[in-house]
Amino acid sequence: MSTLTAQNLGWVAAIIDFKGKISRKATQGRVTPLLVLRVDTTNLKVAQELSRLTGVSVQPRDARLKDEWERRGCAEHCPEPHIHAAYDMHQMGNWRVAGAAAAIVLYNVLPYMVTDEKMSATMEEILENTELRGRRGNSARQAVERLAALGWKLPPSIREQRRVLQREEKRAAA
Repeated sequence: MSTLTAQNLGWVAAIIDFKGKISRKATQGRVTPLLVLRVDTTNLKVAQELSRLTGVSVQPRDARLKDEWERRGCAEHCPEPHIHAAYDMHQMGNWRVAGAAAAIVLYNVLPYMVTDEKMSATMEEILENTELRGRRGNSARQAVERLAALGWKLPPSIREQRRVLQREEKRAAA
């Protein structure tokens, strides 16, 4: 079992302070919106380190040709007005954790963060809606086990749900 250091948590907090965003995704079949903690960065090493610390894969996005409306016309330094093909010059690394995983990450890094940017309210909302039981809780259970194995501390409400499930599993196996 790996243990995260205070330096690891401080580093993650700084990245989330600087680049972290929360997205809400309303999807069919979900009672509550899926809350996603994300960091988009052109520094792929940052995205890879976040990935290593949380056990999720980085989603790289290659440079792309900008949409027509994003391009700028050239009339100042060229003799005839025209449009240069414009590219996003850097590959982007997209790191994402959602639901219970986002709450666990926030629970651990909030004490190290300088800004809150509604992160604590988001964490509380996720924790209120996290259910580890049944088929609905399958991905949450997997995220909890993955992060616990990597050394992330679990919020009390998730820790208690996990204990109850483990006791039920032991009774069912006996």
